[in-house]
Amino acid sequence: MKKNRKKADRLWIGLIVGLLTIVLMTVLFFHSNGWELNEFGKVMKYLGKDSMAMAKYAVLCVMPNLLLVFLSYRLELWDTYKGVMAIILFSLVPIVYFLF
Repeated sequence: MKKNRKKADRLWIGLIVGLLTIVLMTVLFFHSNGWELNEFGKVMKYLGKDSMAMAKYAVLCVMPNLLLVFLSYRLELWDTYKGVMAIILFSLVPIVYFLF
């Protein structure tokens, strides 16, 4: 069992899974609000002006990644853990910048 875990313990796997989670949550966020994906720039400008909407978007993107961090921590997949944590940090910096 541990041998199979070590195959999944790669930094790039954590980075890709973290990015895919953010993309999936962004698509769900747009779909749930009735926006089209081709209006991405316009919606992001709106989110930059409305800090409460940006906070909801940030929580929506970060929470699934935090679950992935917890899962990789519990399974002792340390490199995958580092990759997902890097994605969380790099995705939160612009969001926090626009909030304040």
